Amino acid sequence: MAGVYIHVPFCKQKCSYCDFHFSTDSSYVDDMTEAMCTEMSLRDWPAHQLETVYFGGGTPSILSATQLTKLIEAVKEQVGIAEKAEITLEANPDDIDEAKLSVWKDCGINRLSIGIQSFNDSDLKSMNRAHDASMSRDCVSLAQKMGFDNISVDMMYGLPNQKLEDFEKNVDQFLALDVDHISAYNLTIEKGTAYGRLMEKGLLSMPPEEQMEEQFLKLRRLLSDAGYEQYEVSNFARRGKISRHNSAYWTKQTYVGIGPSAHSFNGESRMWNVANNHRYLKGVTDSNPITEEEKLSEVERYNEEILTGLRTKWGVNLARIKNLYGIDLLAEGSALTSQYNDMIEIEQGSLRLNERGLLIADRIASDLFRLD
Repeated sequence: MAGVYIHVPFCKQKCSYCDFHFSTDSSYVDDMTEAMCTEMSLRDWPAHQLETVYFGGGTPSILSATQLTKLIEAVKEQVGIAEKAEITLEANPDDIDEAKLSVWKDCGINRLSIGIQSFNDSDLKSMNRAHDASMSRDCVSLAQKMGFDNISVDMMYGLPNQKLEDFEKNVDQFLALDVDHISAYNLTIEKGTAYGRLMEKGLLSMPPEEQMEEQFLKLRRLLSDAGYEQYEVSNFARRGKISRHNSAYWTKQTYVGIGPSAHSFNGESRMWNVANNHRYLKGVTDSNPITEEEKLSEVERYNEEILTGLRTKWGVNLARIKNLYGIDLLAEGSALTSQYNDMIEIEQGSLRLNERGLLIADRIASDLFRLD
């Protein structure tokens, strides 16, 4: 599988938790659209058509019909899109209306990823979101009525001052949407964000780690009871509705990134564009995109496979690790597998984590890393 990620680096306003690359100055969205189309013409593409196209950001739902169509047509011109490709657009509830949904269908968008985050209006205000809970319910219902049958919604847990009973009520409202995919993220406080500054000043009260773990386990059970499978630490889907694009990241498939700060991966090296809109525009206009590239060593490729694999339902394939890296993971990690015995399962030739293991997936992975 090969896919393309198109980073649209514009938002209406900055959320309190966000450290992604974007600008709130939308006066040059047309120029950026043209530049991203130009970048596509300068890039190397796989020999076959793309299986996934993902519009992320930023907030891709701010794009006009003309801008979105131009980007999709540029992809088709450079490499082509497979007939049954998954084409995802990230959208905020306040951008969704009947006219835009109609445009998106006409453009070929067949999957929506809607950033709801919470159904508690006080949470949304604290996060500086531009929508309220009512907008979230209405936009999902409208999208379903307009024929979108592959909808994902984002939610956050571990929010400031969030009690367990409030969290459970929030999950119930997400389940009431009757969508096929839910991405649930534990809030992390990043430096340079509004929340980060409040934390530094001692003005932000976060739930204790034990409560966040309790929320994670409760979330997993509530979604499982409702027919969702957890196929990655933060992602839950009904049968046949996993994110094909994001799953390609976790299973080390190749992808091309277009736009400022976007990353690409060809199996052996990782490349990323400059995370500065105006430097990106100048570089592309001069036919000399500003990029950096990192050739991954065998150790780095191995560590990435361990890190991403342990976060998924597929786990780490033991035979693959042995064939590619000459490592007998069970033998070399015997002390660790003993240490985490009640968190690890070996099934069908793969090492997987159970729900307790998933709580500390990154810690277990780091203990299995090679250093040289």
